[in-house]
Amino acid sequence: MGKTLNMSMLKYFFRNDQDNKHLFENLKIYKEKEIIEKYLNKYPVVYVTFKDAKKEDLLSMN
Repeated sequence: MGKTLNMSMLKYFFRNDQDNKHLFENLKIYKEKEIIEKYLNKYPVVYVTFKDAKKEDLLSMN
């Protein structure tokens, strides 16, 4: 449990195409100024999910 939530949190923390500072301001990580300055919204992120993929869809790709 929580895998999708964890991946979403990482996506919003690192992605540089929007400012997500407001999502982290009340969390413990935000007190770590060195981490925030170095990583928050600094990197492009590719987010891929297979949650809606079905076996039939994968087989029809061949």
